Order: sequence, then structure tokens, then C-alpha cells
Amino acid sequence: MALLALIPGEARFLEVSGIASLSTEPSLLASMSVEGKVPKLALLLESHAARLHTSQAIVDAGLWDTARHVPASQLPKMADVFVDHVRRSPQKGAAAATLRALVSRTMLSWALDHDYKKNLY
Repeated sequence: MALLALIPGEARFLEVSGIASLSTEPSLLASMSVEGKVPKLALLLESHAARLHTSQAIVDAGLWDTARHVPASQLPKMADVFVDHVRRSPQKGAAAATLRALVSRTMLSWALDHDYKKNLY
């Protein structure tokens, strides 16, 4: 498995590769608790190699050029993104059709707010 990490302000990224496994070992999970919440699962990576790579795509995209960033006020709200996603789903069947008909920005905004408060960390 490989994990990639972007380095803010750099045209490089870090790749760490090795053998991955999942763990539910209680003492390991307890060491990762945040605000009293213990994760249910941990990803372990036995690193075999770590490399820095230069990416022309990062340079070409202007990823760190704030002049090219869209102002936060102009970004779509997550509820709107999810509503569009559900409504554009090609899934067939009565359940999918019902969900497409019932989904709303209000419902998803409430659900996201609730989830962020209850399940974040």
C-alpha cells in the first residue's frame, strides 16, 4: 500500500509505501482517542520506502497559488453537493427513486450538522 501526502507550498509530495494492516487492538486505539472518543479501527503501515516526488501536475494546477483559489463564499455547500449526487444517481429501483424524490438540502444540512457534532472524532 502507498500513502501520498501533499506538502503545502511545495511542488512535491511524499509517498510512503509498505505493507498495510488493520487493527482493533484496544490499547492501540485508546492511544489515538480524541476528546474522549476512541476510534473503532486503526490502519497500520509497515513502511518499506519513503520518497519525495516532484509533480508537474501540482505546478500546472497552481494548487498553492491563492490568487487562483475560489473564495470560500463561492464554494458549494456540502448538502448541495450530496443532493446533486443523489439526484444524478443512475441506480434503478423503487428505493432509489424514492430517495431521489425525497432528498432535500434542508434534510442533508441537518444530517451533516448532526454528524459533525456527534461523529467527528
